[in-house]
Amino acid sequence: MKVTLSTEALAKCRADLLAVGVRKGALEKDAALKALDRATKNAIKNAAKLEDFSGKTGEVLRVAVRGVGAKVVLLVGLGDGAPKAKDARAVAVRGAGAAAKYQSVAIAVVGEGADAIAAAAEGVLTGCHKFTRYLTGERVPKRQLESAKLVIAKRDAGSQRALERGVVLADSIKL
Repeated sequence: MKVTLSTEALAKCRADLLAVGVRKGALEKDAALKALDRATKNAIKNAAKLEDFSGKTGEVLRVAVRGVGAKVVLLVGLGDGAPKAKDARAVAVRGAGAAAKYQSVAIAVVGEGADAIAAAAEGVLTGCHKFTRYLTGERVPKRQLESAKLVIAKRDAGSQRALERGVVLADSIKL
């Protein structure tokens, strides 16, 4: 699978599924989430209210949307606290798993820095991995994830190296 980095706005990110990590209570406070919700004409906020999604650890909300680049938005609850690399990995694993039958996924990387990018790259590659070598006939997956885009706030000199480090780690895990 091809994994790339992007700095585009979440609302403009073209993918079949966009996975976004949400801190507890941050759905109406975070500027990026508010912009994404506005672009969907409040579909995300309305679905969250309907499903009682608050961003607690382990909560997941899947919303089919219009008006943005993604067809589906997946909100992943991260609970309280400051962003850590494990949060980036959790969002990426959940996003990749949910997008297993799609062609593309975009992951909003939680946190900043090389560790978060590497964790997200590892998470997306291990989250969608299926061992299919011995599957035949109807058991062979008809579709699989072909590309992943990691959406980061800003790109610096170490971003690409961090992505490559995450890819190498995931490949070594999948051996």
